[in-house]
Amino acid sequence: ATNATKLNKVTPKTSEAAEEPTREQLRLVTMQATIPFIGFGIMDNALLILAGDAIDSSLCVVLNLSTMCAAAIGNIISDIAGIALGTVIEDITTQLKLPVAKLTHAQRQLRSVRLASQFGNALGITIGCIIGMFPLLWIDSKAIERRKRTEEVEALFRDVVYEAKSLIGADSTCMFLVVEEEVKPPWNLDGDNKQPNYLSKSKRDQLVDWNELHAPVAVQMRPKELVAKYVDSGMYKHDKLTPITIPYGSGVCSLAARRRKPVNAKTGDDDMKHLYMDSLKVKNEQVHSIVCVPVFSKDRKVIAVLEGINKRGGEGFSENDVYVLQALASHVSVALQSLTAVDEEHAKVRLKDMIQILKAHAQK
Repeated sequence: ATNATKLNKVTPKTSEAAEEPTREQLRLVTMQATIPFIGFGIMDNALLILAGDAIDSSLCVVLNLSTMCAAAIGNIISDIAGIALGTVIEDITTQLKLPVAKLTHAQRQLRSVRLASQFGNALGITIGCIIGMFPLLWIDSKAIERRKRTEEVEALFRDVVYEAKSLIGADSTCMFLVVEEEVKPPWNLDGDNKQPNYLSKSKRDQLVDWNELHAPVAVQMRPKELVAKYVDSGMYKHDKLTPITIPYGSGVCSLAARRRKPVNAKTGDDDMKHLYMDSLKVKNEQVHSIVCVPVFSKDRKVIAVLEGINKRGGEGFSENDVYVLQALASHVSVALQSLTAVDEEHAKVRLKDMIQILKAHAQK
């Protein structure tokens, strides 16, 4: 009898709870669920992008991690911030004093109400995440990618310089990059426009064929200086903040770049007179041999120079040493140009393979 009485008491309540809410009540339920999640979406996505970008441009560059790893760490940070700031967003939403659907506890358990709430959550988080993408307006993702690729290739080039030192048996090895500057065409037309009036600023200025003057030329690029990007030597005056700089046209490296072929000289050769001693710690007589090999681009333009100073044992560098540097130079050329190319990874692998082949050849 007691169980029957309890059953009779529950039955009317269940019947009363089965009453479906109106469309207006469901709309209010959806709105109540949407607004807070807009805030959550904005905070979550904005923090994920900002944190991921900061990690990608710093930690991932140093440790050579992927962008997906940066995104995963950024997601952890944004989730933790969401937990910490969740009550703040809820308090702000409460202050808006939005209309609330008057539903009983039983009505809130109905499937229609739960679906309306879930739809509001999904709608709110979607809108919030879209708005939270605003940091992308000023983040330069390409700059980060270029920095990562540059760091990877620079690390490889450092290895090339260090390996070249042992491969050719030099006391010093270095790689100079050719830095260019923009200059206006070194000519003007005289009054009758019939012949060019060349303005020679130095002996290195070359005459330009008259036919080329008919084509509009705004700016030309001219080599300005050689900058040592990678050095394995105590012979040069340099530190981490002040790179070695040689004016283009001075030094044996410039000689190799201008001749567009290797220069292999030792004490007594005429080419030794071109040594640029301002960048060296040692005296002129302490440099008894030097070899410089140009690095070419696809269009056969000199973009860098590999240099070795002082062959160990007191003798000059051999033809085999020149061959070794030329082999490295051809692969350095591919790797240098791969900074803006798609096949960078293949270029790095090929260069590493070439170093291993040359090391094995030198050990025979």
